[in-house]
Amino acid sequence: MSKRIVFGSTPIINNSYWNEALNLSGYKSKTVMFDNTSHITRDTQWDVRIPFIYSENKLLNIFFKLSNGLRAIFYFIKFIHQFDIFVISFDGFLIGKIPVIWRCQSYVFKMLKKKAIVIPYGGDFYVYRNVKSEEIRLGLQESYPMSKKRQNKIAHRVAYWKEHANLVVPGFVWADIYNTSEANLYKNIFFTTPSPLIVDTDLWNSNKKALEKREIIEIAHMPNHRGFKGTDKIVEVVEELKNEGFNIRFNLIERLPNNEVRELMANKIHILIDQIYFVGYALNSIEAMASSCVVMANLSNKAYTSIYSETYLDRCPIINIDKSNLKQVLTNVILDFNKINELSLLSRKYVEDFHSYEYFPVIFGRMIELLDKN
Repeated sequence: MSKRIVFGSTPIINNSYWNEALNLSGYKSKTVMFDNTSHITRDTQWDVRIPFIYSENKLLNIFFKLSNGLRAIFYFIKFIHQFDIFVISFDGFLIGKIPVIWRCQSYVFKMLKKKAIVIPYGGDFYVYRNVKSEEIRLGLQESYPMSKKRQNKIAHRVAYWKEHANLVVPGFVWADIYNTSEANLYKNIFFTTPSPLIVDTDLWNSNKKALEKREIIEIAHMPNHRGFKGTDKIVEVVEELKNEGFNIRFNLIERLPNNEVRELMANKIHILIDQIYFVGYALNSIEAMASSCVVMANLSNKAYTSIYSETYLDRCPIINIDKSNLKQVLTNVILDFNKINELSLLSRKYVEDFHSYEYFPVIFGRMIELLDKN
């Protein structure tokens, strides 16, 4: 536990959770983040915030880009000596998007005997031509339209870190990062967990009582970007069931601060329909399960899930859905109060066992063991 760990530098809320979990278990860990806030991270406390300045004035922005780049280089030089393990995304650490210079990162790490662990988050790795699922690809193109030039830049960074990172922890999205042959070719892929994401189970919990017959069932869907999750289809199906007389209420929740989402899940929501296109589950599902909600998500595409068949994934209580079966599966669930109550308990237990602050130091310890061997 003497190793010094840093999470950086894209301000994704997962970094805050991982950092806090490691510190609570005795590791020496910090966050170093660019100061780009969103509705999710606006209240997040980072150990070090590095300001980035932008302007709508194109000429002024040229000056700001130069200033931001020099600032990033300065902090890279400053922090490279302060930590031993760098937990990053495919964006790299601080200088990861500076033309030409970004390619120096891994060589500096190796020269100074530093280790890099890459955990992707989405925008850092998606190259649409590499996405296996057509539904995911179309959803991405709708929600995150991106030029070919920008995708090529992402592809170069992904290829670079696939080769140079000491470990890559891809989770469910591995199939959109690697082709089948690469899964055996690269020895630095950490396939031990289908998702390294965690939440504070003391913070995310439930105040709801067991659901009773004739009680209104509260259903939620919480998209950041609608196309990616299949929001239009989800809304259509739920509205159909409401019109057919089912005793349900639909909560379409978008761009709420994290504390308000937490209150809703803890006190109101019974069922979360997370997504029908993206394969697997991510933070929204984990937060809901920790709050004793029944979660519905797409786990059906074996190209993404089969490689984790020997992990704890077979104990996952998430109800498997896709575009074709959503209405029938949701109907069966809302007609079975006992199943909702049973799955709410199993959901909470699953997060406590595999996505909690207590579990992450265990899985991170295994990562360090692999780093020490190489």
